[in-house]
Amino acid sequence: LRNLDEIYAGVCDGMTYEEIEANYPEEFALRNGAFLFPLSIYGVESTGNGLTDGSYFLTFTENKLGYRYPRGESYLDVISRLDPLVQELESYQEPVLIVGHQGVLRLIYAYFTGMDRTEACNASIPLNTVRVYFYLHLYLHFRTYGQLDDDDVFLYSY
Repeated sequence: LRNLDEIYAGVCDGMTYEEIEANYPEEFALRNGAFLFPLSIYGVESTGNGLTDGSYFLTFTENKLGYRYPRGESYLDVISRLDPLVQELESYQEPVLIVGHQGVLRLIYAYFTGMDRTEACNASIPLNTVRVYFYLHLYLHFRTYGQLDDDDVFLYSY
């Protein structure tokens, strides 16, 4: 399902965070909460080339939700992409298996737990684990089944 694809990182697709930091330092800073304000809004005129001449000042904000990679997606874009899938999941009466990337799983988890979407970007979804979610007395619970290796076999009976 295309809906479950990982967040598309655009020009940074396939890069590690270290590679993004080395090749696109401004984007790396913006993704991690940096926000650049042009000093021109305070009447300071720029005579240089923007970022390196001091005509901007830097502040930090939590904007992981709205940050979009150049020619890529943001968490908000993925929320829109997941909406039809989540609506369908709500209609199921039988168990469902979802295999996905951390970002997508964070958003699905946040939706079903009622977590605020601004917090969803940082929800803890451990790598290489199986999580079984179930409702008990109208509350969503989960069990995590350890770190899995490539040769592990996982069987679960509902």
